Amino acid sequence: MEQSEVYGTINGLDMDGMQSATLELRPDGQYYFTMELLGQTVKGTYLRDGKNLLLRPNNGMASLGTLNGDTLAVNGLQLLKRKN
Repeated sequence: MEQSEVYGTINGLDMDGMQSATLELRPDGQYYFTMELLGQTVKGTYLRDGKNLLLRPNNGMASLGTLNGDTLAVNGLQLLKRKN
């Protein structure tokens, strides 16, 4: 069974030192982007093409991210892949 890939912000820590945002890429092509401080989650689908990642939220505009090893850059955020 495939597992989700989870990325957390590198530079965005909240006052408690927790990661302020996480992105979960599920094996079924769904993603969940959670902004911890706001208690808000954006859901959508994603497509991966090599080092490019296209995120399509259920409501809103699509975003293009770039994968470089364990780092994902999307919309000005740097996210680091968490180890399972």
